[in-house]
Amino acid sequence: MRFSDEKLSGYAFFSQGRKVDTAQIPLSEIENFVHHFRQMSDAHFADEKTRRHFLISHITQIYIEIEELISDEKPSEKPSAYTAKFNRFVEILEQNFRSEKSPEKYAGFLNVSAKHLNRINRETVSKSTSEIILDRVLLEAKRKLIYSEGSHAEIASALGYDDYAYFSKLFKKKTGMTPSEFQKRFR
Repeated sequence: MRFSDEKLSGYAFFSQGRKVDTAQIPLSEIENFVHHFRQMSDAHFADEKTRRHFLISHITQIYIEIEELISDEKPSEKPSAYTAKFNRFVEILEQNFRSEKSPEKYAGFLNVSAKHLNRINRETVSKSTSEIILDRVLLEAKRKLIYSEGSHAEIASALGYDDYAYFSKLFKKKTGMTPSEFQKRFR
């Protein structure tokens, strides 16, 4: 079984365009999810590669089952005329967020004006282009603060911010915590 073609953005919780924050899991389905977690917790394998594939298969199954619950909860929304452009913007953002922060550059990549890209994003996810870019950068910053051993300045630099003080100020403004506070709380 191969997992390299899996993209988290294909699942509602990780998609910029689907606006899903929670899912109601019916009581009748709880045991099914508990089963997956027990299987992962109790698994013992001699080699790490087999263990990793086993865990990924269960996590993928959980994502698929949550997708099914979400699709049962919500009537399928007709995609807006902007959906394809928005999805393309998210793909380009994913490739470039570390080095490119300018909404104008992303608009250029899409051959639209910055104003039109903002309109697309606001209609699709109710956020400006700048907010979406910053959200993606800060998501990566949070991941690095939790899992990386690099200094905060190194993390900021890897995300395209040479001025750590500026990065720290942005981080605190958006999250309510400094990078150090965030790291202490979640590491």
